[in-house]
Amino acid sequence: MGGSTTRMDRLWRRLLALFTYRRRRPIVWTIEFVPTDVPKVDADLGVSKRAKEQGEAGFPSITDTEPDFVHRLVYNHFHQQVAYLHTEVQALAHHCDSQFTQIGVERIPEQIRSVPDRFQQLADGALVGYQSRLDELRERRDNAKAAYDDFKRKYGLIADADYPESKFVHFSVPFGLLAVEALFNAYVFSGADPMGRGIAGGIRIALIIALINIVIAVLLGNSLRNLNSRDRFKQLLGWISALAAILYIPLNLFWAHYRDRAIALKNLDAFSFDELVKLRMQVLPDAWAHFIGNPLAITSIESWGLFVLGCFVVVIALSDGYKMSDRIPGFEDRHRALLKAQRALGRLHDECVSLLNESYRRISAELQIAEASYNGLLANYDSVLGAQERLETVYKNQGRDYVQSYETVVALYRAENNRYRAGQSAPAYFNQPPTRLEVPRFPADLQERYQRRKEFRSYASQITTEVTAATEALQSRWTAALRSIGVGSHGVTNAV
Repeated sequence: MGGSTTRMDRLWRRLLALFTYRRRRPIVWTIEFVPTDVPKVDADLGVSKRAKEQGEAGFPSITDTEPDFVHRLVYNHFHQQVAYLHTEVQALAHHCDSQFTQIGVERIPEQIRSVPDRFQQLADGALVGYQSRLDELRERRDNAKAAYDDFKRKYGLIADADYPESKFVHFSVPFGLLAVEALFNAYVFSGADPMGRGIAGGIRIALIIALINIVIAVLLGNSLRNLNSRDRFKQLLGWISALAAILYIPLNLFWAHYRDRAIALKNLDAFSFDELVKLRMQVLPDAWAHFIGNPLAITSIESWGLFVLGCFVVVIALSDGYKMSDRIPGFEDRHRALLKAQRALGRLHDECVSLLNESYRRISAELQIAEASYNGLLANYDSVLGAQERLETVYKNQGRDYVQSYETVVALYRAENNRYRAGQSAPAYFNQPPTRLEVPRFPADLQERYQRRKEFRSYASQITTEVTAATEALQSRWTAALRSIGVGSHGVTNAV
């Protein structure tokens, strides 16, 4: 096959191609047929020169029966060439085999036929997980429904619980009222702090009154719902809350009297220091005495405004607290528990439907990819097979060339040797064919590949029918899986 330098260059180019190849198509190495340069082989091995020297010396002698050194030299040279050729071709043939495996065109038919079964495996996994949780969630839903219905029968209720879905608005009302009353109270109490702390003291008193009027009123309003309960203890709590709510009227009258007594200390010049200290210590008892003596004897319009606004805010706070939940205590809790159990069942159902749909979409996509890629993979298969055919042709031609060149060089040696023998007879094996140079068979059976290609091409004409059948079976199993959890052609049935 030419010189060793040429072979090394080709081997280096192939290794370089192996590590730099990036295109997504089969990588096929090949070799080229190189006719043997007989004169070069003659010169490299010194066949003619050795034939002349041997012939002039009468060697090999007529009595020799085994091939002489030159015969063996020529045989070994071409035997090595054949061995190298076979090793290289064997590596390339194995590489082609690995390319056939990587192409995987033979897996497409089985992949298409197994589509329904592969979907069924995914669907069975999703349905097993669904059924394992379904019984538990159904029991929880049924228990919540039974508790809810029992509560309705106990109170003779027909309608469902009435309460806001979100309590954001109801919680924001007290904060708004708190801000309004705190600002107004800060205004009317500015400078009316009996301890003489000025505006800061007035704001502190205003905040305390606003918190009592609003926060506690909201809690009392929510507790007023206990009046609708059939539990004696809860009814008692409701009456206590109602009594406490009524007490807000005298409480706000007392705030007004307190402001009147505190504002009287604003004119500090009218009192001595000792009198001022004594009066500051007596503001609360003095306000209480005036309140008990005549509750309506409020002396300033600001104090009356404090009373009216306080009562108005208390009414709103009581109403807001009452409406935060259903009017019957416990009804909202049972209704929310029922809704929570129903939503859990709904989420489980939706998750299962989502898993089934996702499995169906994934398997359908795989089926479409398999159909679309089959012809391309078959073309790659033909390409690799064509490369292997060319490799076989080159191998046979190169092997035949080595055999012919071997016989030519041996014949050249014998002719040159006889020419210089000066009439001496050559050994008998000079007139016999040289030792046979065996070329191993091509290291791959292409007949099997031809048969497989025939099968693949036959399947290519049927792939549309196969895909249609697989798609119909896939849709049938998908529909059956959805129906098993209550999803029909028009939506969800009452499966949960």
